[in-house]
Amino acid sequence: MPTNDRQTAAVFAAGSEILRDATSEMRAIEPPADVAESYDRFVVLLDRQGDGMVAIRRTTLAGDQAGVRAAHARIARANEEQDRIALDIGLEGCAASAEEEAEEAPPPSVAPGGEAPFDIG
Repeated sequence: MPTNDRQTAAVFAAGSEILRDATSEMRAIEPPADVAESYDRFVVLLDRQGDGMVAIRRTTLAGDQAGVRAAHARIARANEEQDRIALDIGLEGCAASAEEEAEEAPPPSVAPGGEAPFDIG
């Protein structure tokens, strides 16, 4: 669990990279024609979540609590829509615990700075 802004930013930097890689893999999949439009929207929402993670990293480092909360809200909205789509097109595993995760992980707080355990880029 991160204990300061730099560590929080590092977690979101690493997470956004993982999500970008997963999104690239999802983009390479050719979905069945009957779900292609919904699948494409699902992938767009993955991009939005990645953008939100980058925004949380940036706003955390800037000490912008309102920006952190706004980015977290954007991620949550994208995740809600993504969960609905996932269930509609048979990707139940992609929607399984999203609500539980959101409840367990409140937006990161902006705490006094410190040293990150790894490079935040």
